[in-house]
Amino acid sequence: MGEHFQTDEITCPYCELEFSDSWKMSDEDDYECACGKTFSYTREVSVTYTSYRDCALNNEDHDRVESKHMDTCSKCDVYLDKNPHATQRSA
Repeated sequence: MGEHFQTDEITCPYCELEFSDSWKMSDEDDYECACGKTFSYTREVSVTYTSYRDCALNNEDHDRVESKHMDTCSKCDVYLDKNPHATQRSA
């Protein structure tokens, strides 16, 4: 007790009360809990990124791998239209 790190909700470090509407609060502030104690809190935000290959962005032909439901490119893993005229195979 005393500090709460990386919790999903703001939690009073004195009485352990969790505030279910934490998303409505500002990013950083002092707050007076129902127990009568005032404490400080800070919102911590994490950002992640995903990057991926795409042959078309590099003016390259896709290497089509045919399947029953959806074709894919073996080089960049994008899904390809089942219409064979939509995307050419790479040589």
